[in-house]
Amino acid sequence: SHHYIKYFQEAKAKNEKFSITLDEWVSSRRRRYMNINVHGKTANQLNLGLIRISGSCNAAKVLSTVTEHLKAFNLSFENDIVSTTNDGASVMVKYGRECPADVQLCLNHGLHLAVYDTFYFQNQKTYDDRNYDGENELEHIENNEDEFGGDADNENLSLSEDEEDGEEVSESVTVATILNTVRTIVKFFKLSTVRNDILQAKIVNEIGHELILELDVKHRWNSIQPMLHKFLMVQKPIEEALKELNASHLFLGIDVNVLKDLCSILKPIELTALALGRKDANLITAKGAIQFLFSKFDSVLRDGNSSDSVALIRNLKDNIRNRLCSRENKELNSFLLCLLQQKVPTKEDIDCGTRLLNRLYPPKLPESTDDDLSQDNDICVSNTNENDLEKELAYCKEVERI
Repeated sequence: SHHYIKYFQEAKAKNEKFSITLDEWVSSRRRRYMNINVHGKTANQLNLGLIRISGSCNAAKVLSTVTEHLKAFNLSFENDIVSTTNDGASVMVKYGRECPADVQLCLNHGLHLAVYDTFYFQNQKTYDDRNYDGENELEHIENNEDEFGGDADNENLSLSEDEEDGEEVSESVTVATILNTVRTIVKFFKLSTVRNDILQAKIVNEIGHELILELDVKHRWNSIQPMLHKFLMVQKPIEEALKELNASHLFLGIDVNVLKDLCSILKPIELTALALGRKDANLITAKGAIQFLFSKFDSVLRDGNSSDSVALIRNLKDNIRNRLCSRENKELNSFLLCLLQQKVPTKEDIDCGTRLLNRLYPPKLPESTDDDLSQDNDICVSNTNENDLEKELAYCKEVERI
């Protein structure tokens, strides 16, 4: 920590500002911790260590805990921290509203939850960030990782009006059944060394080397694509092994076209997540990555092999759009769009730009001395104030010109 404090002091002397990212972590001993990372201009990421959280933790407690921990490194929200990024649990959303810094909810986490909503919630039940009771979503998923397709927490789930009429539910049940069948087959071989040996012998004859099947987990959405990819690679050996083991009934109901469509759309999601997680990513590059993803969605929808996969992809697209829209910082996006397209700024854009400018480059007050009481220095101070007003007027004109 001593080296971090020294680094922050040197960076602050150069008027450098920082941003922070927060996340909650639960250990194997079921202890909760808050993780704080600091991002600056000359350092990509500095971890300030884990903060133990005891008992419930509301927004006020999160803010005070983070503030005190930053103070230990001589950092403050008012003078040093420009923005904060965190997940979309309601307690963190409220923390963002009360925090002096600008808040940007994690878009990557929104992607994760959208895929989770689509593939793991039975009957397409979803929970809204705004209605979530404050527990961390990833912890909520990890607690139920072995219950594929089940309702993890009915208290945090709500059905939309369209889902209540049963139409979207019936369209998605088929795909959910196919995914559960794939998981059943993977477990069938993974849980028995004898059955796996039979399968591996047939895989070697087919592709020339062994290939171990993978099983997806709820708290790692990107594990779905590797599971399906390997399953499709050795589809024929799997069918032969099941037939030899008198378990051909396990393969009934699997639509290979649906699995191919799922693989084709999960890969662009993975690429989008990687683009959002780059060290040099920003809101502009994030917007481009999301547009790339939606264009891939449209392409797969045009070339869909079955009505079931088309219905699922539409639902996935809607879930991603809803999740990302709920995490959008409209004020910042509007300001960035105004700068990029050189539009006439609105009052909200000017206020946002002024606030950001003041946070990045706070005005310095003139240092006072004992001689300031003299008349000559009073005149100098008066002239300084006039110069400051002229600079402020010129700045306002420059903003209006932009």
